[in-house]
Amino acid sequence: MKNNSIDLQFFFFREEDTFAPIEVEYKENIKILQLESRDKPEIDEDTVEMKNNCLEDMTHYGLAAGLYWIWKNVNSDYIGFSLDGNYPIVSESELDEFAAGKKSCLMLKRINLADNLRETYRSSHYDFDMRLLKEIIKKNHPTMNDCFEDMLKKNSFIIPTFIMHKNLYKKICVWLFSVLEETQKGCRSKVSDRENNYLGFMSIYLLNLYISHYEDKIHPYVIDKHESLLCYKKIKDRDLMEGEFTGNLLGRAQSMIDENRPEDIVKLLSVSKKHKEYEVLNRLYENYRRQKRYYPETDLDKNPNILLLAEKIRDKKPVKKNKILVFRWNSINDSDMIKELERYGFEIDFLGVKDINYVRQTDSTEVFCTFLDQHDDKYDFVFSVNFFDELAEACYSHNIPYLCWVYDSPANLGTRKRLGFDTTNVFLFDSEETYREQHNIKGAHLEYLPLAANIEKYDAIEINENDREKYSSEISFIGQLYDNKLNEYMQYMSDYQKAFFNAMIDYNVGKYDTDIVRHIVNMDNSEWFSDKRLVDAVYREESKGDKYFPVEDKSPNAIIGKLILRTNQTITNRERLILISMLSNHWDFKLYSTSSHEVFNNVKECGTIDYYTNAPKVFKLSKINLNITLKTIISGIPLRCLDIMGCGGFLLSNYQRDFDEHFKDGENVALFNSIEEAYDKCKYYLEHESERIRVARCGYETVQKYYNYKTLITQMIEKAGLNYIVS
Repeated sequence: MKNNSIDLQFFFFREEDTFAPIEVEYKENIKILQLESRDKPEIDEDTVEMKNNCLEDMTHYGLAAGLYWIWKNVNSDYIGFSLDGNYPIVSESELDEFAAGKKSCLMLKRINLADNLRETYRSSHYDFDMRLLKEIIKKNHPTMNDCFEDMLKKNSFIIPTFIMHKNLYKKICVWLFSVLEETQKGCRSKVSDRENNYLGFMSIYLLNLYISHYEDKIHPYVIDKHESLLCYKKIKDRDLMEGEFTGNLLGRAQSMIDENRPEDIVKLLSVSKKHKEYEVLNRLYENYRRQKRYYPETDLDKNPNILLLAEKIRDKKPVKKNKILVFRWNSINDSDMIKELERYGFEIDFLGVKDINYVRQTDSTEVFCTFLDQHDDKYDFVFSVNFFDELAEACYSHNIPYLCWVYDSPANLGTRKRLGFDTTNVFLFDSEETYREQHNIKGAHLEYLPLAANIEKYDAIEINENDREKYSSEISFIGQLYDNKLNEYMQYMSDYQKAFFNAMIDYNVGKYDTDIVRHIVNMDNSEWFSDKRLVDAVYREESKGDKYFPVEDKSPNAIIGKLILRTNQTITNRERLILISMLSNHWDFKLYSTSSHEVFNNVKECGTIDYYTNAPKVFKLSKINLNITLKTIISGIPLRCLDIMGCGGFLLSNYQRDFDEHFKDGENVALFNSIEEAYDKCKYYLEHESERIRVARCGYETVQKYYNYKTLITQMIEKAGLNYIVS
């Protein structure tokens, strides 16, 4: 970039746990500013001048400290800098054109990251810091708030490499450091040296915000070519480049440690999964990643001999602590699981909330981490009903296994990034959904585990004459009818799109064990869901109306995901209305639900019912208990089905593939594959009482044998690799 026509200095920051500038060197015509390490407080005589005009307390500023030094010490007409090791490939003619055009900023072309900027930050740093930064922007710079919110929801990212006119640079620094100073007041110091430089990481996002917000005024000169100034040694081994690795795995890893490039071990692991030393090295590397993020010093820093560390891992035998932590919220079956866990001899600590929104809307990661800090190394594992991103993060940081058993469908798996942690173990009750997520999320520990029924509790429930009079019926159904929210969104669709959705709904009524809605909606129709009115309507309603599965942004995937959910609920609504209305015209039918419908002429509507105390009585006293599965459950057995059979009740359900594992139609369950078949089987089993009683008894015995909490919790613990706990 040598050019005599403009006065330019370009600075490249080599950041190594750094705070203050100590030297300037040149690479060709690029001036490189290096920052002082906290471990090297002495300053060379030739660089004393550079200490002038630095921040007095540069703790937490990291790379931003260098930006501050340039602001206070450099007076060139143009200032170039790179925070990530890139520099622009700019010809002399382009620089002349840039200067002649009187543009105040030259920047690199935006790139698209794998995830949106909010999740990109969360995956590497502390979410609390970003939440605080958002509040500061909203409070102190309200005109920039919408731009910031929109920016964080996108994956478009400006590489932090710029050439700016000094006036623009100074203006940005005045704003930038006022924001960083305010942020520092509310953030806590971190344990990790790297994470302690959080203001430096934030400055990259704030530069993105400033340029994005004022882009129409700045009119940046954009180029798309750049080179890296970082020259890390790459793996050049032929066997690694070609794929299959057969060499000395730990020896090769040791050479990477000796060459100060432990991060390259991940490339070594990617081609050596079948190697006998893979598991040992993978655990070593996972410990290194965790410690690098959360602790001042890693095991590799203390002892860089990887062979000795490997021996420690081999020799280390896990010790059962007989204590676990359970995260509680208002889930319907956690008390049954807790009771079974207590039978294993565990002492149980509880951490809970009454409102699930507390976890979704506050910085619960900090709360979880603080709790685990106070109870360090006390638990065999942490358990929750359903998956929580924030809890997975806290368990990973403390190297504690996290086990969660999901009973919702679709499973809310958060950002999915934390599913790849070696401490995270997620169990889904739908085998087809498990297979799909395993395929989509490489490296995640996802397992199929059906739900369970507490038969011992149901056996203890006594039935009196009042119960018989109140709850007896020929057919009953307990469950939601589901409001048809899809109709609200269809008003923003074209006539063709409305016809398409209505046809899809009509076609799928009475079709079971299929995920065809997802395939159809995702099939070359994504442009349908980009209409601003439709997107705004879905986002407006779903971001506030669904506390368990709120839509978090206006991206196509988020909007399509919600439309798939609402379409499946609409199909389920249609099926339940048709079946309940039809069957109630022929037999005594009781409905226990939060809603009603005008088509119910002969239905005895009984309102809501307590699922813990009175629902089992309905299951026991109904001649036929009907199940019509929510369409989002592709193959899994709903909890309602297992509870019905666990109570000794007769179950008539639509077919689900996971029944095939232990059930057979006509032997221990009654299944239908169409609405017409549901009618026929109601008629048959109401006319053949002995057959109905036999099937119900066999269903009870099957659930008692295969779907009890003891059996399934043992499987869960073993699948998580914690066999020593239950052996």
